[in-house]
Amino acid sequence: MSDMETYRNYASKVHIFHGLQPEEVGHIIKKGEVIPYARGQTIFHEGQIGSSIFIVFSGKVGVYQHQKLIARCHVGDAFGVMSALTHEPHSGTASALTSTNVFVLHEKDLNSVLEKKVAIRLLLNVVHVLSKRLHDANHRTLQLSDRLNELLQKQD
Repeated sequence: MSDMETYRNYASKVHIFHGLQPEEVGHIIKKGEVIPYARGQTIFHEGQIGSSIFIVFSGKVGVYQHQKLIARCHVGDAFGVMSALTHEPHSGTASALTSTNVFVLHEKDLNSVLEKKVAIRLLLNVVHVLSKRLHDANHRTLQLSDRLNELLQKQD
């Protein structure tokens, strides 16, 4: 597979790369690094300051809060994004659920190399991903609230 085909493939599978040209994706890929993690290996810890965006290139990653699994990330999923954008500590711990390759893009590299139109597209994609996660969390919260109300009514 040629580099351009690989970058085109990333553009279609990696949510925050949607709408980018293969050359633009290639430029981003060349500025980051792909790090392999063994099953069970920690990628970052809850409470650690974050300044990088992580993307699953192969395998699966689990995100834990207080040692409880709260999310599974698959190929194309980004994680650690909120900490990278807000400079707040990570709200969870990320660990490889399987043998995993994770693409890491450090904030300094993102800021120094991207053209404005690419950076804007990337950030809009990040906003889209975070909005979907918020929507899904709101939906789960509503379901849990409904279930709790049902249980409370049965007790009366």
